[in-house]
Amino acid sequence: MTRKHEDTISRLGFGVSGDKGVRNVTVTMDESLLQRARIAAARDGERPSKFIAETVEQRVARSFFQSQALERFLAGPPLHLLDENGRAPTRDQIYDAE
Repeated sequence: MTRKHEDTISRLGFGVSGDKGVRNVTVTMDESLLQRARIAAARDGERPSKFIAETVEQRVARSFFQSQALERFLAGPPLHLLDENGRAPTRDQIYDAE
């Protein structure tokens, strides 16, 4: 995770590993998944707990950013797709050039 990404996540209220107020949690997972997480953490030079916390942060932040993007799109100007009778154009009207 880049420093810019960490700053953005912090401003939006998502904690970044190392922030005060960090809580311990118990996570149950398959032994092979835990082993792969340990290997990935070691490859990145991190402790497994920090690696898992950052992975969760990224996933939570991603869904947050996706929701925000959808809200911005829906709040934007309306798309006038219907004709004067309230009907959407047919496929032929959209794709067939005359």
